[in-house]
Amino acid sequence: MDVIQHFGDVLSQKIGKSPIACRGLIRFCLKDELGSAENPSFDDTLKAFTNSLKNRLENVGINNAGSIVKDMINELKHIQSVFTMGNV
Repeated sequence: MDVIQHFGDVLSQKIGKSPIACRGLIRFCLKDELGSAENPSFDDTLKAFTNSLKNRLENVGINNAGSIVKDMINELKHIQSVFTMGNV
């Protein structure tokens, strides 16, 4: 599973921005937390969403950043088994 593509597409639908821009935002969030966006674990992605994604959304003027982050975390938990299998 391509984590960046999946969650970039999900974020795109939530904030009304292009999928490519949202994928970049997800990539930057992972790099903020891990130093790299390559093969993040479930826990690493959860940490990136919890910390960096909220800050980055607020920095680009998204008003309901907390709610969006909560939705993204719920999506991450919803697909946890698929996510984990994709990283094995």
